[in-house]
Amino acid sequence: MIKLGISAFYHDSAACLTNGNIVIAAAEEERFTGIKHDSSFPKNAIKWLLGSTATDIEQIQEVHWYENPEIKDDRVKTIFNKRPIKTFFLRQRYKKDRKNNSPEALLKSIGYTGKIVYHDHHYSHAAFSYFTSPYRDAAILTVDGVGEWETTTI
Repeated sequence: MIKLGISAFYHDSAACLTNGNIVIAAAEEERFTGIKHDSSFPKNAIKWLLGSTATDIEQIQEVHWYENPEIKDDRVKTIFNKRPIKTFFLRQRYKKDRKNNSPEALLKSIGYTGKIVYHDHHYSHAAFSYFTSPYRDAAILTVDGVGEWETTTI
């Protein structure tokens, strides 16, 4: 099964292509844009992954997104609601960005209309650590500035 993994809109956006449990190729967007810690949707990285592996977008069976947008949206709105006046303009920008940068819309713009699987942000970190390690068994601690709600998980 060919899968495309994507991380975007915070820092160091990237994409990775897998076949089964094997990573075929991976790249960060900054390698193509020259923008350090580029947070944009990794369209150049995806284009390179597909081209360098002779894969068509139609061959991708699933896209795996690095966070759960609905849970993140709940966190952001809860924070905005604590200070509605102070966050008014941030809320407006967030609504616009959320609409324009939805995974569904962005993936459709590059020709993908298949299944999208959303993962908890910290699970994505833990999976990367585990699957790139030599260990069969592991306890994984993630400590991050932000996730959907959590900042630390095990």
